[in-house]
Amino acid sequence: MAFVNSLWTGFDFIDKKILADDRFIARVRGLNENHLKELLKAVINDVVIEGAWEELPSMEDIFMSETQLKTEVDEQ
Repeated sequence: MAFVNSLWTGFDFIDKKILADDRFIARVRGLNENHLKELLKAVINDVVIEGAWEELPSMEDIFMSETQLKTEVDEQ
């Protein structure tokens, strides 16, 4: 809970995978141009961080996103 509270308005909590009673993997998304550096600053005093990494979209994800945006614009 301390982790989610630390995120406050700078990040969107997506989901978590429970590893043990006090250990989990959390997926979050930065809001308003917030990135990994800001995330670490926000949570460092509330949780123990064992690892952190950034997920970058695949080429397929980018293509699908751009195609969907173009379709929505064309329909308007």
